Amino acid sequence: MTENPNESQPNPPESQGIPPTTEAAAEPAAAAVAEPDAGAEVVITVDHVYLPFDEAGKNVRTDWAVTSVSTTRVSRRTRLRVPTDLALHLSERDQAEIL
Repeated sequence: MTENPNESQPNPPESQGIPPTTEAAAEPAAAAVAEPDAGAEVVITVDHVYLPFDEAGKNVRTDWAVTSVSTTRVSRRTRLRVPTDLALHLSERDQAEIL
């Protein structure tokens, strides 16, 4: 830090409302990021929905909300595993039931 009051000085994180980080506090956050989304199993309850599948055509993409991906028609009563956020989205819209 400088002694000249006219020079800009860095603000400590505490003054910006950011709590100080410790190694113990950082570990749970890192563990949460490292775990992949296991997803949820759903059954489609409407006539059909369009979902973005991966290159293998077996799993719904985790970045399903991206608008530039191609989609595939999925018919009623189809069971599949989708990312948890997509399962909740489909359930809220009454398009699928989470099993």
